[in-house]
Amino acid sequence: MLGWFYFLKAFSTNIFKSINRKESITFLNNHHHFYHQQKLALDIVKLCDQENIYKNRYESNEKFCIWNEPLLVVCDGTITEVVSDLRDNTAYSETDIKNPKGNHIVLQCKSGISILYAHMKMGSSYLQVNDVILSGSQIGNVGNSGNTTEPHLHIQANLNKEPLLLIFNGQSYMRNDLMKI
Repeated sequence: MLGWFYFLKAFSTNIFKSINRKESITFLNNHHHFYHQQKLALDIVKLCDQENIYKNRYESNEKFCIWNEPLLVVCDGTITEVVSDLRDNTAYSETDIKNPKGNHIVLQCKSGISILYAHMKMGSSYLQVNDVILSGSQIGNVGNSGNTTEPHLHIQANLNKEPLLLIFNGQSYMRNDLMKI
């Protein structure tokens, strides 16, 4: 397993925070702003080098450095929703607006927080609804399914349908921030 997703394993129980600065989260720094539950969601890509998210050209999903990276769960919990049979889009040439989340998993953490992992690779998850899973377990791989133009992980945390800020290694991130792992 590549180290890129190892940060998902190492979360402490306080990785999710409700913040008072929600009003400062705007479309300028988060394109999910207009969708309440996604207001604090993150779209995560992986850099191949200092500035590119793909190798050479982005002709295929396989050229993106995040393509097929393993996804690890951030908390102990129960799977409440699974879709794994939607085909992956061809990068930058199609999207699936009928199935915006694409292949995805919703994990209900023991704390009551739900985590959505969206745009997973077709067939990469073996999980079923009501499966109990432990923090750090692999749940699938990054893909390009759903309403997306390039491979990435869409991750969001909610508590009672209210968005929560995701904290990685003690830091929150916004659109175009870089995270060094």
